Amino acid sequence: MVPSFLQVLLVVICVSFTNSTQGTSSFYGKPLFGSKTPYFWERDVNETIGVDSGMTITHNGKTCTAIYVDALLRHGARYPTSSYIVNMDSIVLKLRSLSLAIQHPFINTWVNRFPLELNGQLSILGHQEQYTLGKRFLSRFQSLLQSDRIQYFATYKKRTQDSSKLFEQGVTGRQMSDDLSNTTQPTIDNIMLRFFDNCDEYSASVLNNDSAIAEYFKFQQGPEYTAMKQAVSDRITAGHINLTISEILVIHQYCTLELGLFKSSDWCSFFTEEDLEVIDYGTDLYNYWRKTYGHVINSEITCPMFVDVFGNMDKAIQAAREGRSYTVGTFRFGHAETLLPIFSALSLFHDDTPLLASNYNVHRNRTFRTSKISPFSGNIYPVLYKCGDGLGDIYLKMFVNEVETPLPACGYKLCPYYLLKSVYSDPINNCRFDTLCHNVHSTIPSPVVG
Repeated sequence: MVPSFLQVLLVVICVSFTNSTQGTSSFYGKPLFGSKTPYFWERDVNETIGVDSGMTITHNGKTCTAIYVDALLRHGARYPTSSYIVNMDSIVLKLRSLSLAIQHPFINTWVNRFPLELNGQLSILGHQEQYTLGKRFLSRFQSLLQSDRIQYFATYKKRTQDSSKLFEQGVTGRQMSDDLSNTTQPTIDNIMLRFFDNCDEYSASVLNNDSAIAEYFKFQQGPEYTAMKQAVSDRITAGHINLTISEILVIHQYCTLELGLFKSSDWCSFFTEEDLEVIDYGTDLYNYWRKTYGHVINSEITCPMFVDVFGNMDKAIQAAREGRSYTVGTFRFGHAETLLPIFSALSLFHDDTPLLASNYNVHRNRTFRTSKISPFSGNIYPVLYKCGDGLGDIYLKMFVNEVETPLPACGYKLCPYYLLKSVYSDPINNCRFDTLCHNVHSTIPSPVVG
């Protein structure tokens, strides 16, 4: 359902995206909220990005020019899904029945500011994230992206399609308020961007198999999580009843999303920073085992993306060498479930020891922290640079959330392109997706052109 003007106006009034003033919660701006962390809590939204600052680099005495960019972006900040909205309403009714008005007056007057009809859709914050990212890409690569030779892909979800359109508004220099119906409708590609939904073996062995995330459940039964659960429950209910883990996690998500969108949330007052650290580690355990390093198949099923990305880069290299017109940019909009497996396929953010229920304290400073690597609007993109006319003059630089990131495959921020093709030759040349997935019905899409 399309939101009413009054609903949108209310949210716009409540949100000031560029205002850096911290809200009433001391947790505002801290990357402690897993994949629900707003993007610009990690990146400076007011950062000055020079025009064409990413277009040229110098390497071995040669000037190298960007010829192609291929970006995978997670959708922007969104509203809670319907189950969270319904469950939160039920929890509030339950808490009101406990007569907690003296301890927590806000509970009796609290109004759910997330309309059920907008469940799972981009919030105004998500609109601003994606539009701003588009403008930032345009600044860095203006000479490349001021072109109509750009392609956009998204999943069937409205939030990814809207992310694509808002990003395009930024890239083309239009206003965010412009009618989205005038933007390019992205090509829907669920095989490329929702590979996790199209692999029977992954569904059976990991996605729908609780034993695959046994460490997550062990941690929930462990001392840190048990202590957190009891402390939070006692703060909320004054010891009248014990809230379940599920109820605490619903309240935690409302704290997270209200804080991101409105800069404050009364629900956050029930958590300490240590509580948030414990929940954050639990979230990372879940993502580690369900989506990344916990199981080999988690990264293997990303091979359709490798085939397409390297295929597009080969086309760009050949066309640039021959002086022909070609697609200069590809922008794909997916989910945390799309982004995180790509990180593991590239061996990025891989800690020396696995994440386990038993090593919470060992991983206090872990590199695999979802709140930092896969926030709302998180992104990864390789940029191809042409440094000369020889085969050895093509280089690739990888960016994660707009930061130059060394690839373990070469150990440097700038990697020889054909070295990477050799390292990743198996997923590029031997992607047998249906065979790997034991799919009864073929899911391999038609080749993507351009």
